[in-house]
Amino acid sequence: MSKRIICVLLSVVCILCFSSCEDDSEVLINKTRYVAVVSDSDETMAAKIYCDSMGGEIIEYASSFDAVTAVRNGKADFVVLNEYEAQSFIDSKCELEFSEKCEYKLEYRAIFNFENKDLLNQFNEAIESLTNDGTFDKIKQSYIKGERFDIPDSSGEKGELVMICDPIFENRVYYNDENVLMGTDVDIAKTICAYLGYDLVIEVADFDVMFFELESGNADFIISSAEYTEQRAEYFLFSDVYSTLEYNVYTRKE
Repeated sequence: MSKRIICVLLSVVCILCFSSCEDDSEVLINKTRYVAVVSDSDETMAAKIYCDSMGGEIIEYASSFDAVTAVRNGKADFVVLNEYEAQSFIDSKCELEFSEKCEYKLEYRAIFNFENKDLLNQFNEAIESLTNDGTFDKIKQSYIKGERFDIPDSSGEKGELVMICDPIFENRVYYNDENVLMGTDVDIAKTICAYLGYDLVIEVADFDVMFFELESGNADFIISSAEYTEQRAEYFLFSDVYSTLEYNVYTRKE
């Protein structure tokens, strides 16, 4: 009789333990993951796609510093950052580590007038070659890591090309503290022109204005973190993608 009672009790204990494990698993699966982002930014779009796929909830902050701080303080589980910002936070030893990639990314292209198709073809040839040999990736990584990329000299045998850009894109097209125009896009443009044998002249204008300047013939091309859109394609030619900006998910380092 006592053996039967013991067997029954053991069965009850096993059932309760299994039920508890199921409850814990369900809580883990259903736990809302909070993702910190900067308000009104491309990171918000990346985070939305990420949250839609895994059931997360976005919390918006005024700056990337505030978003990262929220993760460090346990107010958010993850933060979405672009490659450049993430590396700067990791380098500052802020207890942040990579979690996974976002599906969202921006693809940048050079832009030309329709009558400049020959120059477009030259750029596409250069883009293919400099992408395949890793040059463009080295340029991008140099800015992500805060290092210097040595731009090759141009022979200038084909004359000058005028590029127009808007220096408002941090890490891509911007003025440094010494008022020197630099960034991933700037170095890529210089490298393409050197590869093709052109000297590069850079002009600046507001982002919307630079399209009018190109259309008016005051510039040969635009490289300024510009993306392809169907509306722009009605008026301009777009090169192949010369660079991307990726967004990744980061979490607190244990």
